[in-house]
Amino acid sequence: PPGVILYVAEITVTGKITLKEDGNYSGKITNSLSGKDADIKNVLLSGSELTFSFVFDSQDGPLTIDVKVSIDGTKFSGTMAAGDAGTFPVNGTKDPKF
Repeated sequence: PPGVILYVAEITVTGKITLKEDGNYSGKITNSLSGKDADIKNVLLSGSELTFSFVFDSQDGPLTIDVKVSIDGTKFSGTMAAGDAGTFPVNGTKDPKF
């Protein structure tokens, strides 16, 4: 659902996902490693499952991250798959200010 979601990935990364809905879902994701915004792409909300991807500019070059989470009220949990770097658990809570 539209809004701002604060998240923590088990790889000691925190950040913010900002989702918008204007006929389609779109948005941005930030992370504590780079502090930069990245556009989220391929956003799909099906029931309580949210999937999207984004490109993270790593030291070794661009890395596509695929996110798949289940939403339960104002919380979500799932995974971030980072190609050869592995798949990591991620949890988040919707920011009540939004």
